[in-house]
Amino acid sequence: MTSSFAVLALAPEDDEVAQAAALEQGAEDVIALPAHPRLVRARLKKALCNRNAPEARLREGDVQSLPLEKASDLALKLINEAPGGFIRMRMAPDGSVVPVFVNDGFCRMMGMGRAEAMLLVVSDVYAGVHPDDVAALQQAIAQAMEKRTVFSARARFLHKQKGYLLFQAFYRATADADGSRCINAYFADITSEGEREERRRELLDNLPCGAIIFEIAADGTIDCPHINKRYIELVGRDAAELRLHDAIRAVHVDDRERLMRAIDEAVLEDRQMECDIRTLRGDGSYVPFHLVGRVVEKGPIKSVMYTTYTPISEETRSLSVALADQRRAERQAQEINEQLSFLNDVSRYLLVGSDPNDSIRLALEKMREYFDGDRSYVFELDEKRQESNNTYETCAPGVVPEKENLQHVPYALQEYALGILRKGESIFLNDSRGIADSGIDAGQIITNQGIQRLILVPLRSGTELVGFMGVDNPMRNASHVSHLMALGDYMTAMLRRRDNEEQILRDNRVLRDIMNDMPGGFVQQLVTPDGRTVPIFINEEFCRISGMSHDECVRFYSTDGFTGVHPDDEEMARLALEKLVATRETITLRLRLIRGDGSYVPMQVFYRVTDDRDGNLLLSGYYTDLTDELAAREREMAEHDELTGLFNRTRLARMQASVYQELSSCGVLFFDVNHLKTVNDTQGHEQGDVLLKLVADGIRAVTDERIHGYRYGGDEFLVVACNGDEAELPALAARWKEAMRALSSDRGVAATAAIGSTWSRAPLALGDLIRRADQAMYDEKQRVRQSAD
Repeated sequence: MTSSFAVLALAPEDDEVAQAAALEQGAEDVIALPAHPRLVRARLKKALCNRNAPEARLREGDVQSLPLEKASDLALKLINEAPGGFIRMRMAPDGSVVPVFVNDGFCRMMGMGRAEAMLLVVSDVYAGVHPDDVAALQQAIAQAMEKRTVFSARARFLHKQKGYLLFQAFYRATADADGSRCINAYFADITSEGEREERRRELLDNLPCGAIIFEIAADGTIDCPHINKRYIELVGRDAAELRLHDAIRAVHVDDRERLMRAIDEAVLEDRQMECDIRTLRGDGSYVPFHLVGRVVEKGPIKSVMYTTYTPISEETRSLSVALADQRRAERQAQEINEQLSFLNDVSRYLLVGSDPNDSIRLALEKMREYFDGDRSYVFELDEKRQESNNTYETCAPGVVPEKENLQHVPYALQEYALGILRKGESIFLNDSRGIADSGIDAGQIITNQGIQRLILVPLRSGTELVGFMGVDNPMRNASHVSHLMALGDYMTAMLRRRDNEEQILRDNRVLRDIMNDMPGGFVQQLVTPDGRTVPIFINEEFCRISGMSHDECVRFYSTDGFTGVHPDDEEMARLALEKLVATRETITLRLRLIRGDGSYVPMQVFYRVTDDRDGNLLLSGYYTDLTDELAAREREMAEHDELTGLFNRTRLARMQASVYQELSSCGVLFFDVNHLKTVNDTQGHEQGDVLLKLVADGIRAVTDERIHGYRYGGDEFLVVACNGDEAELPALAARWKEAMRALSSDRGVAATAAIGSTWSRAPLALGDLIRRADQAMYDEKQRVRQSAD
């Protein structure tokens, strides 16, 4: 029998007698047990490819199909019982297609018997197809023949009793052993899905707000297949123009990046999208909207999002954007905390764990949790046997382990991945199509495990690749692959420590050097039973921040790690330690720590308590010097007016002595608020403050990086326009008045001011310009009074 078939033998790895006997009896190769069935299938396929028998010859990447007229009864039975419709067509010499087989499923979908259905499609393969859909099917078949891959199209087919039903058609080109070309077509009835889409469109059309269906392609482009009538009314543009216009191009240029980021995050993380933007109207103006988007379909080729547009005021949009930026900053801070916690935990496992195997498993579990993956694992390479082995694996609850099935994996099935990993590069593939197209999935080992997303990171010893670690189906933090790259050296060191105790000491020294090179201070302390903390490791950065040498730090903190904490902060630190011991959470505090010269340095510290295998409690602290940050914050507060938020005279003096010295020209507007004293006397100073804030808000509306607003004192304000021309000043004054009209109308409070202006080229004296602008303001106020008289 072995002369007619490709035969692979399965034999225990250590049973050489059985392996030899199999080869003597005609087996083409021997696979060592244990082995995963997918590996066996992949090797069998390769063996078939190498045989010369015409009936078994396979082209690489394309399994040829036997003609259905020669297929076994079992094969025909399986095809007939397939859940969808199936048609096999041969390519005629003139390029047309001739149906040669129709399964029972297609007959049922058309409401016909087999003979009737066969007669229908033989007369015309597109018989029964809605005339408007024939071109799409013809194009899909042509593409399938040309590119030899699967192409699909939607089309309506005529059911004898039910009328037209919506089908999804899939086409793939194959070749028979005799070289004739064929097309296999599979049809799925998606009428109910089409009806649901139509109902969704009707629902969108009846919404009181604007609505758009976004189709986000894999390359990032966005199409709008449906826009409801309310949106068209809100933006005042033609519907045909809107459908042809890229929805992103209609968004204000300052809002596009935020919208794209919100869409990307919603699609990537399967969550609702919210964003406030300005969209172009037909008259050239912009209308602010609050967007809410929901992903209703997600796939490797495109994702579909239903998005509603609710009009909002510009003030609401501005406030929302500011709040969104604040929330984003808070999320980033939280991410940093999570990153520090992750790096601290994994580093601790891999640096000070007493049992290498436990340390690796704990690190992998923390890695899996951080990336929210199905599995995390380590593969080690065996260069002698040219194979890899899955030596460590952790799985999420309910996820089937694969470790036992992934032993003795030949390098031949990993050529793509190993080629990249040997260069020291990581691999991140974020969808099943990317995995399929990359070439990494030889033998379908990856996708057959249900893996849709994949991270792989090299484990290198010097320049030699010794293995790799990875995460299957990471659902978050996938952009932080660099953390795994950084931890790859730690993991490699732990693997070497497991194999060679001598190497442990050397690796620990290297890893502690890495801790010394961290950008912040790091101290690990032993928590004693009496509540003291005794440092067991202090990195060089902490010593630098403290203004001491390493020996001085060790001596100073030798009896208690809280010795250097400011007396006013010590109780807070000890209470935090008590909480940490009880909860094992990560806590962040602001503390003042003593320096070698006796002064105190403000620090942001992240504390975490863990325990080792002997039950000892360890307090790990990561320290960041806040001196520059607090100084900048204090200076910022000192240079702003407390009531209005504008710059004050302190800031003006600093700018006058520095930046304003380099100006090529300068213009000054001097504002004096009208009737402030009367309002203070008759309505109270609180109402006077309202007027001052209103004027300041109007000034803020016309300022930017070049145009600066100041509260000069009392009811006086300045606007300094840098490097502009003289004609700019009346335009700025007009913009301020327009802003004041809008603000006054919105808040129900009226406020005016007399304005004087002056302008000069360099060389210039700002003090002189201010005095001239003040005089011009006074002259303007006198002119108004005389006119009134």
